[in-house]
Parts: sequence; C-alpha cells; structure tokens
Amino acid sequence: MNKTIFPIWLAHDATGAPGERRRARRAAPHVTAEGLRVEALGFEVMQLHRQAWLDLAGRALESNVFLDPDFALAAAQHAPPARRPRFAVARGVVDGRMRIVGLCPLAPGRPMLAAPARVWTHDYASLGAPLLDADKAEAAMEAIAGFVAREAPGAGALLLPKLAEDGPVMQLLRDRAAAGGTRLRSFDAHRRAALRCGPGAAGARVTGEHRRQRRRLAEQGRVDFTLVEDAAAVRDGLESFLALETLGWKGAAGTALLQDGRAATFARAGLRQMARRGRVRIATLSLDGAPIAQGVVLVEGARLAFWKIAFDPAYARYSPGVLLTLELSAQLAADPQARLVDSCAIGNHPMIDRLWPERLGFADVVIALPQARRAFAAATLREDLRRRLRGLAKRAYYRVSRRKAS
Repeated sequence: MNKTIFPIWLAHDATGAPGERRRARRAAPHVTAEGLRVEALGFEVMQLHRQAWLDLAGRALESNVFLDPDFALAAAQHAPPARRPRFAVARGVVDGRMRIVGLCPLAPGRPMLAAPARVWTHDYASLGAPLLDADKAEAAMEAIAGFVAREAPGAGALLLPKLAEDGPVMQLLRDRAAAGGTRLRSFDAHRRAALRCGPGAAGARVTGEHRRQRRRLAEQGRVDFTLVEDAAAVRDGLESFLALETLGWKGAAGTALLQDGRAATFARAGLRQMARRGRVRIATLSLDGAPIAQGVVLVEGARLAFWKIAFDPAYARYSPGVLLTLELSAQLAADPQARLVDSCAIGNHPMIDRLWPERLGFADVVIALPQARRAFAAATLREDLRRRLRGLAKRAYYRVSRRKAS
C-alpha cells in the first residue's frame, strides 16, 4: 500500500503529534455520491502527504504558490496553536489510483450560528484559491463544501478569501451559482498591480527620474543587481533580506519577520525547502557589494509572486526599492518561462502601481453550503456587519494614532 496516498489510518495523541492511537473513534470521512472521500487532517499528518500534495498542485485547476506544501506546512506548523488550520482533503480515483483531488485549509474553531465557516490563509499569503484537480474540480469543490456543512452545521456559508476574480476557481463558483448549485456574494473587491511577461507585453514604466536616480546612486560606488535561485544562494540571500527588512518602516513598526520568532522560523523553513525545488528567487541591488534593496519572488509554474521587498532607508533619496523593482521587471519580462508576476501589494500601492501597468482583481467570496441556503442571507449579513465594524475600528484607531503623533 502506498503510504503517500493512504496514511489516513495514522492517529494523533492529545497534542496533535503523530503517535499512539487516539482512544476516541476517528470521525468517518464524508463520502459523496461520486465516491469522493473527504476528511480533515492536521499539518503533522499532511507532512506525510507531501508528495501527493505536490502531485495535486501540478494538475490543479488554478495554481497557488501559497498552497505549495512547503510554504503552507511551514506556515501551519509555526502559527500559534490556536490558529493552526485543518486541511480538508478530498480523494478520488484518478487514472485507476486513489489520489488527492481537492485540498482546502480550514480555519480553526466553529463558526457562530449562521456565520460563515472560513477557508484559512496565512497572514503572509496573497491568494486563497484551494487546490482542485482540473478534471474533477467541480466534484471536489462540492465534496469539500459538503464536508464543511457536516462538520459545521451552524455555518450558513463558506468564505473563500483572496480569490482572483478572473481565476478558474472564481469562474467555477460563478458557474455553479448560475446553474443554481449555490449562492454567491463577493466582499472587499480590489485590484492590485501585476506585470505581464513575454513577447508583446508592456514592461515596467521607466521615467527620466528613475534614470537620474540610478546615475546618482552609481556616483556613490559600484551598483550591481543579481537574481539568484540556487538553494544555497537563496538561503544566504534570505538572511540578508531579513536583516535589511528590520532597518525600514517594518522594523520601526515592529512587524518585520525577524521581530517575530514564529514568522522568521516559518520563512526560513518554508522558503529554504521551496528553494531546493527552484521555487524561490532573491533579487538584490547592492552598492559596493552591500545589499541596499532586496526582493523575494515565489515561483509556481509560469506565475510568479513578488512576495516581499525591503530596502535600506539610508539610501532612500535614490529610491532603491524602485530601482530594484525596475531591474527585476526587466529580468522577469525576458524570462521565457514567466507569464505573469503578481505584486502581492495592496490596492493603489504608491510605488508598484506607478511601475506596473497591469491590474489583477481579487475578492473574498462567500458561497452557500449544501442544506444551508436559507441561512445564506443571514451569514452574508453577519459578514457584512463584521467588516463594517472592523473598518470603523480601524479608522478610529488611525485617528487616535495621528492625534498622539501630532
């Protein structure tokens, strides 16, 4: 028996670690009419499914680098215990073998009555699409929704965050809604910058001011740009990036990765593992050999994610982050394997929006669960109210913060 595919008999001890068999009976899998079996597994057991997970990622309807097993497992393992997800795993027969056909991380806890259950995304993830086998995507999505409905009977809906509006998963949900298979509502729609690559694609916008800053920086010493993907070079580059990030505004705000032990360990563990498979690149702009700006790029096939950027504020007058982005843009635009680079930035970002002309739309999507359509209106109403109250709280916080600073 292939343990990569069938390690579902493993039990957990009271801490959730693989170990002695749990005395309590394990919940039976949710089984659909099509024969798909769904159950939820912790990250410890999912580590045993890593190869099968990678196999699913290679045939997924929509790729998602933030659901790469090395990224997601490191994120789950190093999250606070109360915030660790369970992974809903759907299995079915593919080419005569039982394989994973759907994988969706679920947020911990049980939703309040008629509130949406939630798909989990890590704080450092910019896309929330579940992995669905391209040939069984609709059945896998139905199976996962059915499992959530069984496990969280009080939930009125399922919330899938950060979906690409033109992505295949969003289109699948829209098609299901149009056919009467579910109800759907979007929240917090926004657009962020992206870079198209390949012949005929518009490159980054380079202005005379950018050229002037580049010349002025070169007057201070030798300026070099490198883009590395060798695992050892990525490891070293990541360490210098973590240090550089603490020098900027994130360091001042206490939100740099290196200032959070869990976050730094997640980044090191996940990205080093991904780098061994050629899925990470580190871009560096250096002055006389010392990094003054760096960026981290994650790779999932032809789609790349410009995940993070940092620069030394001592060189702010030369806009090193902008110069790094322009150099990186030229390199990626010439990459024959690359087709699209997602900025992973907020909407209307003051830097990247001026450089990259393309825009990608994203939204959080709430869909009705099977047997819970009457509760859908109440669930979306609660979600809308929650977001409004959160927005009011944020605005109040910023007003008080500005008053204290003045």
